[in-house]
Amino acid sequence: MTNYKIAFAPDLDIDTSDFVNAWNDTSNCREMAEAKLDEMTATDYDSSTVKVLALLGVFATGVATNAIYDLIKTTVVNLPGVQETLEIKNIPKNADFLDIQQIDQPDGSKLLIIVVKEK
Repeated sequence: MTNYKIAFAPDLDIDTSDFVNAWNDTSNCREMAEAKLDEMTATDYDSSTVKVLALLGVFATGVATNAIYDLIKTTVVNLPGVQETLEIKNIPKNADFLDIQQIDQPDGSKLLIIVVKEK
C-alpha cells in the first residue's frame, strides 16, 4: 500500500476535514484510497508554511499516479470554500489552476503539496 501525505498551500484556505469527507464520500475516490486527517507538524516548503493535513492510504493496485492526482484536484476544486474563492477571484472552476508537487519521503511515502499554479 502506498501512502500519500497531502499538504495544501495556505492560499487555498482548505478545511482539511472537508477534503477528507469529500474524498471518502466520493465512490471513485474511496475505491482507490481512504483519506484520514493527519496531525503532522508544519513543514517549511518553498518559503511558505504548509501543514500536512491529510493522509491517503492507496489500496488499489496498479493505480497510476496521474489518476490519484486528477482525483485530488477534482476533490479540491469541488470543495465549497474553494468554489467561493474561485468565484471571487474570477478563476474558471476547473482543476487547471492547481499543481501537485511530489516529494518522495525516506519512509517510502510521498508528500504531495497542492499549490496554485504560477501565472
